[in-house]
Parts: sequence; C-alpha cells; structure tokens
Amino acid sequence: MAAYATIIAYTGLLNITDDIKKFIIEHQTYIPEDIGFLHGPLLIVLGRVLSGSGRVILEPIGYCIMIGEGILRFRDHYLPQEYWKYIAYHHSWFDGYELKSYVGEDHCIHYIEIPKNPDGTLRWDEAVYI
Repeated sequence: MAAYATIIAYTGLLNITDDIKKFIIEHQTYIPEDIGFLHGPLLIVLGRVLSGSGRVILEPIGYCIMIGEGILRFRDHYLPQEYWKYIAYHHSWFDGYELKSYVGEDHCIHYIEIPKNPDGTLRWDEAVYI
C-alpha cells in the first residue's frame, strides 16, 4: 500500500514539474544559456582575495568582461539587428564564436560572428552578419 501511495505522489510531482517547465518555456524572455556571465564577477572576487599585483590585474579584467557581457546581452535581446553595427563589442572566442571582419563595398568594416560547435567546426547557417 505504501509503495502505491509513493507512486501516486511521485506521478503528481512529475506533473507539477512538467507544468512548471512548460510555464517557464512559454513565458521566458531570456535565460542565459550557460554560466558565461559569471567569468567577470569570479575574476573580481579572485582579485579581491589576492593582494598586490593579482588584484591590480584581475579586477579590471573582470570589470571589462562584465561590462562587455552586459553590452552583448543588451544587443542580442533588446536591440534590433539593424542597429548592431553601432555596437563595437562582438562575440569572440571567449563566447564560443569566431569573429571575422572584412571591408565591404561601402568601404566600411563589417563583421561576421560565427558560432562554433564543441568540436571546433563553424555553424555558418547561424552566422550573424554585422
């Protein structure tokens, strides 16, 4: 009897978690795909723990990474793609992208952000031309 009650309770719990997952998927606006946004704060904390030259070097790098990730998050999720050419910060190897640049017919520098697969190959079908 206890096993039957456990199975019913477990099934009910699965239904609740499925409902929560559906709600999150339907109502999400943006959830970071990985913990890449933590690199900056981790360097800042490490810089605070260290003294002397470690602090002088790591803290500014951490702040730069944090600001850059904020700029990219804003650009990717709130700014229309036609205005991305005005943002000077781009995804790079640090974010798992390859960045290529070229001079266009209008004599301006253009960029291509190409995501990489885990094996290092490029996903050209998802490339962003800026």
